[in-house]
Amino acid sequence: MEVGGGSRRAIYRTWSSNNLKEIGVDIYNYHDKNEHIPFGGTILDDGQLGHGWMTQILPYLEKQELYEKIDFSKSWNDPVNAPVFRERIKSPFESPYFGRLPETEQIDQNGFVKTDYAANQFVLPVGKSLHFDDITDGTSDTILAGETVQNLRAWGSPLNARDPKLGINKSPYGFGSKHVKGMNFVLCDGAVKFFSENTDSKILEAFATPNGNEPESKEVIK
Repeated sequence: MEVGGGSRRAIYRTWSSNNLKEIGVDIYNYHDKNEHIPFGGTILDDGQLGHGWMTQILPYLEKQELYEKIDFSKSWNDPVNAPVFRERIKSPFESPYFGRLPETEQIDQNGFVKTDYAANQFVLPVGKSLHFDDITDGTSDTILAGETVQNLRAWGSPLNARDPKLGINKSPYGFGSKHVKGMNFVLCDGAVKFFSENTDSKILEAFATPNGNEPESKEVIK
């Protein structure tokens, strides 16, 4: 039986929330083993961009076999590594809306499969890794990752991170979703919270930075 529009939206919102919850758990598991959060993007010895944060958590998604096919001395999009990043990882790298996109929007011009989730660039920066202890604003008040709806990047890209301060559904290069009036973020404590698209920019700025010393965050669910 066809699920009604409102019921479908509620299911999709929960489904995507569960994906983000899993991403948060996998990053925590990575942190426990490596004693740091994944790099947003690694940098190779020759200065080129290497691999993204989603690639680094593959072993915690029971994708060890796929992970072992990667030559980490070469960039993610090197011909040697390209077959790996043309693989789809539906859970948890694709929201339920992703599969409804035209196929031309699910892959980039080189055939690499995209994702509609991205990291907070201030917590998973390129060329640097943080420890949860570095998040002095508090893990319950700092965004880890969230949903995206425009200009999707390949899941293997080392540039798959965005600035929450750009607003929700306000910028094609920011965070957003097809949910009604807001989107899901997973916070650094692993909790998933739905943010109204009308969330004040000052609140988003406070949630974006790991050590900005902003005042205690306000309610964001509308």
